[in-house]
Amino acid sequence: MGIGAMIVSLVVAGLIVTTVITIVYLTAKKLKELIQKRKEKNRKSKVAFGETRKIVKENAREILKNAPSMTMDDLERTCEETPYFVVDYDSETDEVSDYATIKTDSTDEKIESIMNQNDGIILFD
Repeated sequence: MGIGAMIVSLVVAGLIVTTVITIVYLTAKKLKELIQKRKEKNRKSKVAFGETRKIVKENAREILKNAPSMTMDDLERTCEETPYFVVDYDSETDEVSDYATIKTDSTDEKIESIMNQNDGIILFD
């Protein structure tokens, strides 16, 4: 199972119960601090940061199949309310853990540009 499929399964679980990180204005500096804190916590893992809408959009049918009580409106609302996610990824075991969504009122242009250039997900070593 690849990282994308694992993130989809965590999104399904995360839509039910998830950690929400609230950052009013997401900047590259704040993202760097968030990634560094997560990497310090678990040095064996890489950290993936992604755009919820892009990852979910490609996998919406699978997500809804695994979460039959969810409607498309619920899925859309989740993407709007928490536009980004962060997750730990252990490349040795190919496991994803500690999924959290990021709620933000706005994002600086640098973050938006980085996400557009990387198909909505970045894996930090």
